Amino acid sequence: MQRNLLLAVLVNAATFCTFTYLAVMAAGAIEKPEIPLLLTIFGAGALAGVAIAGRYADLHWRRLTWLTAPLLCAGWGLLALTIAVPAALWALAFVQGGLSFALGSTLIARIVAVADDAPSLRGAFATIALNIGAVAGPIGGGVALDRFGVRGPVAASAVTIAVVVAALVHTRLRRR
Repeated sequence: MQRNLLLAVLVNAATFCTFTYLAVMAAGAIEKPEIPLLLTIFGAGALAGVAIAGRYADLHWRRLTWLTAPLLCAGWGLLALTIAVPAALWALAFVQGGLSFALGSTLIARIVAVADDAPSLRGAFATIALNIGAVAGPIGGGVALDRFGVRGPVAASAVTIAVVVAALVHTRLRRR
């Protein structure tokens, strides 16, 4: 369960690292009146991601995790490179919202599913993982924005998800 907790914290940190500063990062690429629509598109992607996780995370959690984690990492990296390109920003806002919440929701569901030794604390563990990520991500994103400019938070999200992918690969290789 500890692995699932850590992975959920990291995924949620990466998600909120970028989402918290998305308006700031987008301000140089799109008109200010368009920013609320961009945030709505990210939210629509998040809704789709949660719906996908809700449908498939119980029976197909491994497949969903292995599909979404590398795509999410690549997407954050691509967004970091193309943050000033409006078409990429619009498309990746939806895609990254979907992938982030599909993976994050799947990992939260895994925490609940594997907490057999503490059944009354399942929800608490899941909530803690979400909340720690939701606090740590914006802090890291703020530091990255200050040090590296508008690409900083997205690059930090890419690195964070790369750690998640590395942990997944390490776990899989150890089990063989």
